[in-house]
Amino acid sequence: MNQVWGVDSATLERIKTHCKIESEEPIQTIEISPSPVEPEPQLSTAHFTISNEVLEESVLATDQKESQVKEKDKVNSNLNLLLFFIILIGAFFRFNGINWDLNKHQHPDERYITDVATNIQTVSSLKEYFDTANSTMNPVNHGSYTYGMLPLFTTRIVAEIIHKTSYDQIVLVGRVISGVFDMLALWMIYLLAKKLFGKKTGVLAAGLYAAAVFPIQMSHFFTVDSFCTVFVILAVYLALNALQITNPKFRLDWQKLVYFGLFGLVVGMAGACKINALPVFAVIILAAFIHFMGTRKQSGFGNQLLILLTGLILAALTMAVGFRIFQPYAFMGPGFFGLGFNQRWIDTIKEVTNQVAGFSEWPPNHHWTNRPLSYAWVNMVVWGMGIPLGIAGWAGWAWSAFRMWKGEWRIHVLPFAWVLVYFVWQNLQFWRYMRYFLIIYPFIIMFAAWALMQLWEKTRESRQAFSQFKFQIRHPLSGLQPIWKGLSVFAILGIVLLYTYGYAFGFAKIYTRTLTRIAASNWIIDNIQGPLNLKVDTENGQDNYPITMINRWTLEPGDTPEIDVHVAADGSVNSVTAQDIQQVGVNIYFRIAKQENGDEIVVEGRLPVADDDTSTSLDIRFGEITLIKDATYYFSYKVTNSSSYTLSDVSLQKDDDENTKIPLVWETVDLDTTTPTEGKLKIVPLADVPLNHLKIDHFEQSFNITQTTLKISLLKDGDENNPLSSASQTITFDQPGLSLAPTFTLPKMDVSRGSVYQLRYEITAGGPIRLLAEPYALETSWDDALPLAVKYLDPLGGIYQPLNLQTYEPDTPEKRKKMIDILDKSHFLVIPSNRSYDSMPRLPNRYPMTTRYYQELFDCANCIGDDLENKAYGLNTGFISPLGFELVAVFVSNPSIGPFQLNDQSADESFTVYDHPKVLIFKKSADFSIEHVEEIFNSIDLDNVLFQSPMS
Repeated sequence: MNQVWGVDSATLERIKTHCKIESEEPIQTIEISPSPVEPEPQLSTAHFTISNEVLEESVLATDQKESQVKEKDKVNSNLNLLLFFIILIGAFFRFNGINWDLNKHQHPDERYITDVATNIQTVSSLKEYFDTANSTMNPVNHGSYTYGMLPLFTTRIVAEIIHKTSYDQIVLVGRVISGVFDMLALWMIYLLAKKLFGKKTGVLAAGLYAAAVFPIQMSHFFTVDSFCTVFVILAVYLALNALQITNPKFRLDWQKLVYFGLFGLVVGMAGACKINALPVFAVIILAAFIHFMGTRKQSGFGNQLLILLTGLILAALTMAVGFRIFQPYAFMGPGFFGLGFNQRWIDTIKEVTNQVAGFSEWPPNHHWTNRPLSYAWVNMVVWGMGIPLGIAGWAGWAWSAFRMWKGEWRIHVLPFAWVLVYFVWQNLQFWRYMRYFLIIYPFIIMFAAWALMQLWEKTRESRQAFSQFKFQIRHPLSGLQPIWKGLSVFAILGIVLLYTYGYAFGFAKIYTRTLTRIAASNWIIDNIQGPLNLKVDTENGQDNYPITMINRWTLEPGDTPEIDVHVAADGSVNSVTAQDIQQVGVNIYFRIAKQENGDEIVVEGRLPVADDDTSTSLDIRFGEITLIKDATYYFSYKVTNSSSYTLSDVSLQKDDDENTKIPLVWETVDLDTTTPTEGKLKIVPLADVPLNHLKIDHFEQSFNITQTTLKISLLKDGDENNPLSSASQTITFDQPGLSLAPTFTLPKMDVSRGSVYQLRYEITAGGPIRLLAEPYALETSWDDALPLAVKYLDPLGGIYQPLNLQTYEPDTPEKRKKMIDILDKSHFLVIPSNRSYDSMPRLPNRYPMTTRYYQELFDCANCIGDDLENKAYGLNTGFISPLGFELVAVFVSNPSIGPFQLNDQSADESFTVYDHPKVLIFKKSADFSIEHVEEIFNSIDLDNVLFQSPMS
């Protein structure tokens, strides 16, 4: 039997049970012979009989095995194909709309890293690399660099290789590399989940991570977080290879030291991306403890312990080496073995640590006041992953704890412990920004995939019954008993996948839309008037082109500025409007130069004095300079005027220090001519003299009725002598403090899209004037000012000078006076994001007046904290504020699919404020009353203001 060819042993055993084995009787022969002959002995042969049924079963078993192998190969191929598409989808989400802010640099961390990456330069040798004091790669020499250096160096090196090192280019390089690293994280979570739970779970984990919204968002920023995540996953993966704790029979050998060494190196690299990733080293300590406890009573324990301790020491050493190599300027140098810590780096880390703990007193801390302990978890589940995936992830994590309690702890313990310890540690910090938790997102998503696959496998029979279920109209509930579990799993898996991918597609659309702050900037330029504005009629209405000039600039006779105008649409020139022209009574200009002809200017200054200014002394401040002993300087001045004026007792000095005073022989008495007055004085200091202002102790002016003729000309680019169109107006100033807004009607002239023209403005008769833009207010210097540079314009550098409420400043009588004055003057209120109204109203004892201001602005009496925020998040155009302002423009970019939108403004500020903040623009309404505003502000007793710490 054992020699039967072509039958495997299992089949042979089955055949034997169905066989009857007999010895065959020898065949007898009878021959006639003289004497009887004994028959020859016959060899005994065995024979067996196999029934058709057994043969059929044998063949069927063989066919089934071959079929199973083919089916397994088919499933594996399908999984590989699915994984390939998952990678493509993940890449689409991460690299879609990389230049989402059109080089406006709206992420402050990214902005700073980009600035440093632009300024550092690669070195030519390792000696230079480790020379902390002199290395051109040292970011610590560029201010308080608090981030990991590995992402910075990687980006700079790649940027140099591809010749993309400018400020606007290198940020895009950094964003692409950030996305690449997150794609590596996707691959690593696939490998880790496959190693722990099988390939199907690995593919599902990759599929869920590919569409996880927060990793997608972080891939669009040139920050360190996405870089760090891949090293953390890789570290856990290497720990499982070094100490295979999933196998209770595993025994260490010296070859495993390679994994220990790689683990330490990777942890050092993770720390060189983000210092708070270094605790992942504890993963291998936990794995080592598990191995120690499992082998301590077995033979060969001494050898196991020796290898284990050697591996841990090696891991610690390679971690230090990795951190030393990739975070080199945390150390003093100058060589590799210069291992003393760089005190500047230490001081920076201490400062950041104090900020994260809430011990620093600065505005960003206000945002964290009274945040509940669940704040980070809610943001992770609701916004970072989406509710179905977030709940599945944490439910899977909790389920794994139950399975560990039941004895299945080996495959779960390392990722479970890492999530638990890291989440608790970060959640106990005062700052709980969503990005601080990014490095545990992959593990939570892996638990979601594991839990879903467990449900899938445990309901196999129910799912098969569901696939054969036939609905009966007469008995609709008939037969549901065996299929409800399968039906539930289909529903759960479908909800998780559909919501996760729907949310991802909806969120990714914000990177293909115009950034809300850019859209708001375009609106401001179209609707808030600059000092001069060219109006062009187009088929879609009238376009406004504010002319680039410094707001409040003084235009003097003889000035002929020519400003570029970039036409965005075909149309015809209509007119040029002036928003606010004021007469300058006296305009004073001076400079100090080293050369008599005015070359080598040391400092210059100017002061326009309005024609209704009653000041009796003047002060022109400038940055501090020092005039050197015995050196020769030339002080030149020029005064243009429309008022009659007198000035005397002029001097240069530093503050009120009489020892630095340099008297100037410059006196003008009863000058009533409008002819400019000029002069030049020679200064030779007898000692080094520090100076920071020009002081005129006696000044007086008297108003004169004057006329000024202003001419506007439109020129062809490059041809300043032949104006295409021009207009003039004579403006009469018949009383002091007059503000006029003339319109200069130009002869009709067609202009074409993409063309560049110049607009020239000049005084052809009369005295100096000031041209002012329409006034509007911003909230604080702690938020990005609007408008951004759009439409070939740099509005804040040359058109607008917004007033600033400075809401973060303490509530004092001075702040009250300033806010009332600004609200009185401003035609618009521009709120670029929720940064301000999400902060001060959380500290009502410290900011009672500012809180009341927001309550009135948003019509939410007695609201503070979340209630006030939520009121603002729901506002739309048409809203009339009790403060006397109407909401005329709202710019939002919510995640959306078709008509369905998800308002995510209640997420943590950092989730919305960079790439899709809600921008609100209010316009002063006709019923605005300054008396009402004063009544509101004066109702607050500022004597009762209490200092309230955000941690209190």
